[in-house]
Amino acid sequence: MLDREKHKDDFFKYIIENERELQNALKKNITFDPEIFDDVTADTIVRIAEYIMKNGIKINNFKYFFFICAKREYIAEQNKKRGLINNSNRDFFDNIFNGQEKKEKPEDLLVYKELTENSEDISVQEEKAEKIHTLFKYLEEKLNNTFPPDECDIFLIYFRLKSEKKGISYKKMAELTDKDLKYITNVIKKIKKYIKENPDIQNKKREILNSDEFDVFNT
Repeated sequence: MLDREKHKDDFFKYIIENERELQNALKKNITFDPEIFDDVTADTIVRIAEYIMKNGIKINNFKYFFFICAKREYIAEQNKKRGLINNSNRDFFDNIFNGQEKKEKPEDLLVYKELTENSEDISVQEEKAEKIHTLFKYLEEKLNNTFPPDECDIFLIYFRLKSEKKGISYKKMAELTDKDLKYITNVIKKIKKYIKENPDIQNKKREILNSDEFDVFNT
């Protein structure tokens, strides 16, 4: 059973310890507006904490869940400021927090669901999730020593979502990161090729997972 209070506190602790990194990642992927940036960031943090407490949802990866939530909130607020939408049309973030998921596209909801885990299923998936997390941290360090930070972030988001089985398309990745589809495709294929041809990574993958069944790199 998820300890909601502890998980919320863990989320706040992560945000405090990584505030600068999270803000820089967000700034690189938006058209920065200092008038709304701090308010949107603070609002997103509070609402994610409320989401944890209200729904008992375990967030698998604080970094990417915050990034996607904050980016969507920021773009919605920026569009509202420009007069492109009104207060009643905040779409994804409002709808998911208010339980109005039917208004959203299935593929958009999938991204959120892939970054969270219902507390009732935690015990069943715990062992696999731990292995995936270990592999993820290994890859993060390995790739950051080889590729530019932006490219690493793109592949690692893709990897994390694909590792949860339902996956994400290159097109959806392009939409989430506001990058050109061709660029996203080239980055992911390039890093996949590097991983597939790197014997150290392949051996580490087998060592961590105890099998070759995890095939996210080749899909």
